[in-house]
Amino acid sequence: MPSPYLRRAVQLFFILIFLTLFVATTYRGGNEVHYPINVFFQVDPLTAIGNILATKSFEGFVDFFLPSLIILLATIIIGRFFCGWVCPVGGVLDLLRPVVYGGKARARGAEGGLWLKNAKFPKSLKYYLLIIILIPTLFSVNLTGIFDPLSIAIRSLTIAIYPLFSSLSFSIFSWLFGFDLPVITPVTDATYGFLSRIILPFKQGFFALSIFSLAIFLGIIIAERIRPRFWCRYLCPLGAVLSIFATFSFLKRTPARLCKDCQDCSDNCIMDAFSEFEKGGDFLKGECILTEDCVTLCQKGRVENTLSLKSIRSRGGRSDIRRRYVITSAIAGLFVQPLLSVSPVRKLKKEGGINFLIRPPGAMDEAEFIERCIKCTECMMVCPTGGLQPDIAMGGLESIYSPVLVPRIGYCEYLCTLCGQVCPTDAIRELKVDEKKETVIGKAYIDTDRCLPWAHNVNCIVCEEHCPTADKAIKYHKWKEGDEPSTDGSPLKKPYVIYDLCVGCGICENKCPIGGRSAIIVTSMKEEI
Repeated sequence: MPSPYLRRAVQLFFILIFLTLFVATTYRGGNEVHYPINVFFQVDPLTAIGNILATKSFEGFVDFFLPSLIILLATIIIGRFFCGWVCPVGGVLDLLRPVVYGGKARARGAEGGLWLKNAKFPKSLKYYLLIIILIPTLFSVNLTGIFDPLSIAIRSLTIAIYPLFSSLSFSIFSWLFGFDLPVITPVTDATYGFLSRIILPFKQGFFALSIFSLAIFLGIIIAERIRPRFWCRYLCPLGAVLSIFATFSFLKRTPARLCKDCQDCSDNCIMDAFSEFEKGGDFLKGECILTEDCVTLCQKGRVENTLSLKSIRSRGGRSDIRRRYVITSAIAGLFVQPLLSVSPVRKLKKEGGINFLIRPPGAMDEAEFIERCIKCTECMMVCPTGGLQPDIAMGGLESIYSPVLVPRIGYCEYLCTLCGQVCPTDAIRELKVDEKKETVIGKAYIDTDRCLPWAHNVNCIVCEEHCPTADKAIKYHKWKEGDEPSTDGSPLKKPYVIYDLCVGCGICENKCPIGGRSAIIVTSMKEEI
């Protein structure tokens, strides 16, 4: 019987690994990623299933998703251990539960929690949600990443929590530096230097959907006040996948149901892994996450969890899944893809009418990109300029949270290939530097009504100076005798774009000195205009 502190130690270990790999994703000045930052997605069965269904292919499965198969096999052997011991979201929920309860005695079981104590929630809800997610995925609308707990955690950290942490840190250190005291300043300098090297980002991030992302993550935590592990019990689609496999595991619990003279197991189980006492109180193997609380808290010493081949035949108590709700969920899932298809945005995408949907270099064509992208925001985390932003449905609802380049916020660094290195599903292919230089993600055009030389006869060649291509993609018309001079009397230089040379990196738009909308704009059109 493992010590109750062992699971906490293991959970804390995996949380620290998760956070370490997350921080290692941030840009540190190099052009190579040296850490296995995608390992949690590699062991995520929901990500693997979603990509197989969406792409109708096992391509890359052995290279990348094989560890997820190992997790499934381990789940079949010992049960749903990932949720109780490894998952960083579950670990955070367990660690924060005393805080969420405000110091009150920890509530557990079917009626645990502080809110809605008499309400009954079906454990089958997560299976219905899984069906609603997977049905449209079959039709190439991959929604698994939106609801996957690992993607939710990375998104929340990338878009909201990490930028908030870095902003607060910068503000605090700026305030401390202002004192310039003999005792405080050396300590502040050393602390800031350490944090800058190890934790703080290279550049302060600013992202769309930050409040929305933070609200979702906080909602998962606050839901603990309704029931312990509310997200895991009733909503998590990854938990639903693992629960299905755990139902056929070797796990054997003795006794197989609640004792007639005692309900301690049910009262103390954070997953409420039993049917109702009035209906037999049967043990539900698929709901158990192997906390071993029932063993350690049993006052009579009756409970024992072992592994037995014979237990494969026994699936535990009867699930509360209902056929009519399964059918309803499948029908609801079937409606998702057609609803997205009739969106005017989808029509514009087919006709090439969305000019500002600029994908990262190496991104698959739009249809396959949407199939593969799990909206994990790893590419945004590693982007050195902060130019990659979560899409706010510019590419349709199926595109929300997927990466788009917003040059006015940050440009695509000419020699950078980091986004392709961190993408867990090959939605963004990894490019060599020489290949990246020639990869076209868009084309720039000059708005002559806003450009200083064109509209106001004021010399400005900022865009030409910053253009990184070997043979400048932006040049300027040479002044000839008789041409109109600039306002200061010097020869006027009017810039123009050579579309054959432009790769759409966006540095020209980013550096344009015109306030508001830039006078040179990059669009997603990759052909000559």
